[in-house]
Order: sequence, then structure tokens, then C-alpha cells
Amino acid sequence: HVRDSIITCVLTIGAICHRPGDVTLNFKGHMVVGRAYAAPDERVESVFRLMNGVFHAHRGEKIAHYNCTRLLLNLPYCIPGIIGEKVQTAFMDHDIAKVAVLLLKEGTRIIKKAGVHIEPLPDFDKERLNKLLSLPLDEAAVRFGEIVMSMSRLPCEGPVLGSIEQGELSEIDYQNGEMVKIAREVGYPTPLNELVVSLVHRVERTREFLPKEEFLRLVSQAAASG
Repeated sequence: HVRDSIITCVLTIGAICHRPGDVTLNFKGHMVVGRAYAAPDERVESVFRLMNGVFHAHRGEKIAHYNCTRLLLNLPYCIPGIIGEKVQTAFMDHDIAKVAVLLLKEGTRIIKKAGVHIEPLPDFDKERLNKLLSLPLDEAAVRFGEIVMSMSRLPCEGPVLGSIEQGELSEIDYQNGEMVKIAREVGYPTPLNELVVSLVHRVERTREFLPKEEFLRLVSQAAASG
């Protein structure tokens, strides 16, 4: 079967493509390589050797769980695309960083409800995430901002803002939108992720970013409704 030849990966990388051939690499993390379905071992090994020449590659047997972990960790990165600020600038704002933590908390609850566990990534393990989310919200927001700054001090747009600035549709439906889809399937409320999906689509449609005050007001209303 054709699908049994598919090898997939989870990659941590930050890069900005300004124009063809002009790319800024903010940071290069790790790649987890694994079979999507039932690809033979030799094909997995072949792809692993190839990618290990470029990235810090690792083999992963439960690639779907790794993908779920990366999906979860990406949830806050829609926020720069809503307020129109670079990742570092956005999350150094304490109130904005609190929203990031709330999105992570909501996503974690959805994943647990769906019965999918978080598979540790080479550069971000489950214990580190649990420790972050167990802190009081104010402390967690400070820590989240520190984590973002430690990844790269070069200004970066993140995937959603980058797409919007290029005049393209973002990947929001495959990011926070996917979390909303999972939540609906298991009958679990997800007011914050639903909100940010709608707000990104609003920005895509109007080409106008939201003022921080309006964004925070809408988040407060959504959190109260949940």
C-alpha cells in the first residue's frame, strides 16, 4: 500500500524566508523521524540517515504522539498573528504570555480527554511542560516568556504571522483548529482555541491586527464562558 511507504517527522525549527534564497535561521532544534503507518525498517533508517546529516535527528516509534505534542506546544504561536507583533515582543508582555499559558492548559486538558499522551520531544519533555503549567498563572507567564527568549533572540514572526504578512492563508486550521476539532469529537469545551481560530481568520479577511486591549478583552470573555 502506498501509505505504508510514508515516513514523517516532527521538527523544531525557526526560520524566516524573506525571498527565494534569502532565509534567516533563528534556531535549529531537533527532528524526530518515524513511520506514519507500516513502512519497513530499512526505509525508516534510510530517511533517518539522510535527515541526520542536516538536523539532530532521533527515531520515534510513536510518531502520532510526537505530532500531538508538537501540536500542543504550537498553540500559543497564533497570538503574534492576531496582534501583529513578533514572537519575542508579544510574549514579553506579561498579559499576552498569560494567554499563551491558558491556551496550553486548555490544549493539555483536551489531549488528556482524547486519551492521547504527550510523548517527550528531545528539546522539550513532559516534565518541563507539567512544571510550567503547575505554576501560578503569573509565574507561568514569566517563565513562558523566558523560554521563548531562550529559543531565539532574533525577532521572528512565527508561522501564523509570517503567512499573514506574506498575504497567504495561515495554518491556523491545522494548528489550533485541529485542537478544536479533537475537542468537539470528545465533547469537550475549548473556548480559547475556538476564539483564536476565529480571530486569525478575521485578521486574514480584514488585513487588520487587533489592538492588545481588544484581544485581551475577548480572551477574558471566552475564558468566562468556558
